[in-house]
Amino acid sequence: MELIKELRSKQKEIEGLTSLVTNSVEEKDMREMAAEELLEAVEEEKRLQHELFRTLLPKDEADERDCILEVRAGTGGEEASLFAMDIFKMYEKYSQNNGWKFDTIDIMESAVKGYKEASGTISGSGVYGKLKFESGIHRVQV
Repeated sequence: MELIKELRSKQKEIEGLTSLVTNSVEEKDMREMAAEELLEAVEEEKRLQHELFRTLLPKDEADERDCILEVRAGTGGEEASLFAMDIFKMYEKYSQNNGWKFDTIDIMESAVKGYKEASGTISGSGVYGKLKFESGIHRVQV
């Protein structure tokens, strides 16, 4: 309820600032200040809407579990294997930045030192919940 109240309050603020921007023809400084505040208020409204949406989603029981990450080179030859290597290393660094444990399971290198296939485990608080919607040439599973 607090988020809804805060969102409604922000929407009223946006209405007032919009009115001020469009109606204050004579006062240029006032209009410019209101326009800056309006941009900030709109960004805050988007953040509040996103946060409200997240709180309304049901919790998945698997969100707190660890996961396995698999990355495979797609169509594209050696460039694809280099891209797969970059993706795998990106997830490794992302895991470290989030305080998760990343362990490499297997890497199959290509001729130019890229990765044809790579897999690893990611352990930590809320890992699967953060990564479950990842898709592409890589996949995340429980």
